Amino acid sequence: MSGYDRVLRGGRVVTSTSVIDADVGIAGERIVAVARALPANGATVLDITGKILLPGGIDPHTHIAYGQRPFSQNIRSETESMAVGGITSGFSFVGRKDPYSQHLPDLIATVEQQSLLDIGFHPIVGRPEQEAELPKLFSDHGVATFKFYPATRAQEIYPEVWGIDDGLFYLALQRIREMGAPASALVHAENWEVHPYLREELIRAGRTDQAAYCESRPRFCEEDGILRTLHFAERLGCPTYVVHVSTAEGARLIGEAARRGVPVIGETCPQYLCFTQDDRFEVIARVNPPLRSRSDNDALWQALARGDIRCMGSDHIPNRTKSMATDNVWTTKVGGYPGSGVILPVLMSEGVHRGRIDLPTVARVASENAARWFGLYPRKGAILPGADADLVVWDPSLEVTYSPEVGHLSSDFSWFTGRTFHGWPSHVFRRGELVVEHNELRAKPGSGRYLRRPLSPAR
Repeated sequence: MSGYDRVLRGGRVVTSTSVIDADVGIAGERIVAVARALPANGATVLDITGKILLPGGIDPHTHIAYGQRPFSQNIRSETESMAVGGITSGFSFVGRKDPYSQHLPDLIATVEQQSLLDIGFHPIVGRPEQEAELPKLFSDHGVATFKFYPATRAQEIYPEVWGIDDGLFYLALQRIREMGAPASALVHAENWEVHPYLREELIRAGRTDQAAYCESRPRFCEEDGILRTLHFAERLGCPTYVVHVSTAEGARLIGEAARRGVPVIGETCPQYLCFTQDDRFEVIARVNPPLRSRSDNDALWQALARGDIRCMGSDHIPNRTKSMATDNVWTTKVGGYPGSGVILPVLMSEGVHRGRIDLPTVARVASENAARWFGLYPRKGAILPGADADLVVWDPSLEVTYSPEVGHLSSDFSWFTGRTFHGWPSHVFRRGELVVEHNELRAKPGSGRYLRRPLSPAR
């Protein structure tokens, strides 16, 4: 016997540094060999000649624990939509008003009963009693990453969000630093104190359009938020992950800080690579931070190629429907879009196909860098012997016109509806199990696992 259950034969295997022609042998849930001409000897062989083999995507930034439906329903539908686009692992933010130790056991159980993918959590910290329980969440549940909204007026914009003052932010970052790797802070870095005044000016001017929403959150608000976040991260030595960077200035500041030794990493999202404030969508499609300019799109692609921005997230929000929209951007209570399943299509079609980035960059920003930062590497994030067999067979010959149906969305709209992607996943494996084949779901709910992060060596 060969020792393999499955062999993926003849593909171009993408690592974070190179692309090689090789077969991949899988036994159980793990990769056991990456080499040319692996013997089959009774293993199931999938010929992927002419196709590209990528490590399974990791989406560090979703809100699938939110939405119009219970988490027990969201986890099933949203992990399906993530999987068809090539995501095999992810994290969801979770927000509660009371201590998380009361809620995490039920959330974890729901993942292991209903999820198709391997999922972990980033609790949102907004109260002193939540800050005090961070080490216990780490020791009891393997939760190592925590989100912050450093904005005392946050509730005026998002009533369900708990903005914090600088004192609580300081204490939390100090505690996270003391916890050690892979503990880190995730920060929504944006000045929210200016927005209410600009919003009122626009309302008085009679502006109710989607572009007005973008104008109410000017780019300097992100720059200011990132500068303050970097100052705290540098002075306290706390590993910090800046979510959804939307501007050229934000990417530059993060890259410069990382090069001088600040423990910081930045993320951008598909919408900030592909759309601008001049594009017109239903007002339900508003997003925070807002869309920017074409020059920001270009600068963020360059930041991915250069390494100033090192991760891709989606800010995926489920259950968006056109019926939620009004004609007034200020009275429409919901925003965002379901974007996890387009991370790899955007990187491959808009990035690699158009010559903006290369294949190893895709492997880094969609998988390996997140795995390293969030304490999952080398189990996740790379095509290596011993790693989980999280794999995406990418067929560059396919042309797919995107729609909610193609993306298996629970929503009836997407910003990407009507866009043609050059290439699409033909097969998606999660821990060796075939999850998606030719855009059809093959795995069962409950085959995913909770992502528990152990204490690990320094990043």
